[in-house]
Amino acid sequence: MYEFEEKRVELSKLKSCPVKVTFYTDKLFRDLVVVAKTHPEQIEPIAVAALGDSQYVVNGHLRVKALESAGHDSASAYFIPVKEIADVVRLHIELNAHGSINP
Repeated sequence: MYEFEEKRVELSKLKSCPVKVTFYTDKLFRDLVVVAKTHPEQIEPIAVAALGDSQYVVNGHLRVKALESAGHDSASAYFIPVKEIADVVRLHIELNAHGSINP
């Protein structure tokens, strides 16, 4: 398991993982935008790899996109410290290997 700290993150400061695999449908995105507009507190925190001063989304790219579309400028996030860019990619792959969107 990874050590992490939960806090708010400014969406504009986030970078995408250098290697990103994301699967979703337009309907899933539209539904998520509705939740972001009406009940943003119900959106699960995103996972962010903290590498020095850089912040990379490693899980939650669709949530970030939906929150931005709904007009939000920040989100709840789990910050995971990493030591190098390869750790960012590795973390993204591990966290996205299985899930509700990527079964």
